[in-house]
Amino acid sequence: MNLPLIQSLARLALACLLAVPLCAQPQGRRQSDPPGGVQGAPSDRDQAASIARRATGGRVLGVKPESGSQRVKILSRDGRVRTLEVDPRTGAVRP
Repeated sequence: MNLPLIQSLARLALACLLAVPLCAQPQGRRQSDPPGGVQGAPSDRDQAASIARRATGGRVLGVKPESGSQRVKILSRDGRVRTLEVDPRTGAVRP
């Protein structure tokens, strides 16, 4: 084998080894989850989306945190977009 080919293969192998930690992410965890979160436990965001979905029968379009509660945007069955404030700990839903 010639030297340029060996050098190219070595560079490629090194690049692959360096790229793996950048691409790897533990399963069951999103970048948006807080560090130290319990794996498999529902987040406030997930709880709020579930509560809003059950309360309206609509489709969740998005969830954003807001001072102790979550603001959930819902597409209702009649086609209207509604925004609800949901407290995931108590289950309270406010328009």
